[in-house]
Amino acid sequence: MKQRPGMIYGIAMTIIWSVVFTIALKSWVGIGIGVLFGVSFGISAKVATEHTKNKIQAEQEKQEKPKQE
Repeated sequence: MKQRPGMIYGIAMTIIWSVVFTIALKSWVGIGIGVLFGVSFGISAKVATEHTKNKIQAEQEKQEKPKQE
């Protein structure tokens, strides 16, 4: 199974933010705000993990190049 840390992080943050804003605002509007915050956190986590993964792959390729010569 493929790891999806951005999606898992986004879902977790959606639940947490929804509960926090629903309690803080004492309204069901908090669920909508929580979903918006959760989606934005999920997208930013996905971008960060993809960037890190690409950077690690590039470093590994640089290390392998001199060995092949």
